[in-house]
Amino acid sequence: YLEILKQISQLQVDYQKSVVEDAIRQIDRLTKKQNNSIEAQKQNIQKQLNSSDYLTKQLQEQIKLEDSRNSLVKASSDYQIGLLELSKRTTGDAEKRAKIDLKIVETKQKSLLESQALEINSIKNNEAINRAALEREKIQLSLNKLELDRSRISAEAELRKAKLNKLDQASIKALQLQLQAINGQYRELQKSEGLINTQISNQAEISQNQ
Repeated sequence: YLEILKQISQLQVDYQKSVVEDAIRQIDRLTKKQNNSIEAQKQNIQKQLNSSDYLTKQLQEQIKLEDSRNSLVKASSDYQIGLLELSKRTTGDAEKRAKIDLKIVETKQKSLLESQALEINSIKNNEAINRAALEREKIQLSLNKLELDRSRISAEAELRKAKLNKLDQASIKALQLQLQAINGQYRELQKSEGLINTQISNQAEISQNQ
């Protein structure tokens, strides 16, 4: 009879052990599936980051090009005006001097209009860079949130497994604190995301009112 009870007890232990092991395997499978999903999302977000960096680089190159063109326009205008003023000084013909004065005014006006157009484009490109920088921050936050998602999924899985394995309270408490810390970081990221969204909205409103 005692032997039978012992066997029954062992069967119960084995059964309980198999239940726990099966539950842990399910947790591991789910965790792996979730991590695979996160990795796929991360790759998509990384592509967005790369596109954002490429756009910013293109805008910066465009600004450099327009600054160079602006300098060239001013230098060319100054050179032409210098030649015209030299011609004016070497002639005593009043009509010819008047025509040269008119040509100088036209050259200055043309140079000013070209410079203003280039400066306006530079301002627009700088605004686009600022918008791109904010969008990049938002994308980076999404990437950071995914990293926290991965950490949170791992911590939750470890906590569930610890409870299934009936670990001591100190170990379980440590895992709970780790999970709380991750959740706290996640809330901070959400606050940062809200601030960036506000900045993006404000910048868009300013651009519309210009």
